[in-house]
Amino acid sequence: MITVFDQIRSINLEYRTEMMDGLDKLTPSASLTLTVGAPPATGLPPATHPSQPNVLKIPPIKPPTFSESYTSLRSYHDIFTSLVHNDPDLNEIQKMNFLKGSLTGDAECLLHHLDLSSGNYARAWDLLKERYDHKRVLVNSYLKVFFGQPIQSEKSAETLKSLLDTTIEVVHSLENLGLPVKDWDTI
Repeated sequence: MITVFDQIRSINLEYRTEMMDGLDKLTPSASLTLTVGAPPATGLPPATHPSQPNVLKIPPIKPPTFSESYTSLRSYHDIFTSLVHNDPDLNEIQKMNFLKGSLTGDAECLLHHLDLSSGNYARAWDLLKERYDHKRVLVNSYLKVFFGQPIQSEKSAETLKSLLDTTIEVVHSLENLGLPVKDWDTI
């Protein structure tokens, strides 16, 4: 059951994201940071501070979203940990706000009962890890994707590419979990 507070928080996050995207379109930005001695050849203006070299800002990375897909847990965990969990500039309430705002579906329902307070962030993070961070379940989810690929009845480059892409994705995911993919002991 979604409370009015949760609805307002969700709408607030959506509008903030739209506003940031709009601001990014109005100001020149680059996808990487460059530090060079001479003015850039791209026509972008040099840095305004005389003691700093020419620096272009990287656009901010948005925290990921997670619902309950075990196969997307690792990516979500790594990105969220890097952007929010390990950020010393964020207090526990801000981290809890980001955490609750990044969850949907069953994962959101799991933390629904926890208020937005500093004491609840560590508890919420532990609840998520306890529910979704099971190596055996992750392996089974990847193997289900691997063996659940449709039989390729038509001979086309698209179907072959889809089969290859899914297989490579599963093999790399299993390898990232530390499983021996060369010997296939897991299977």
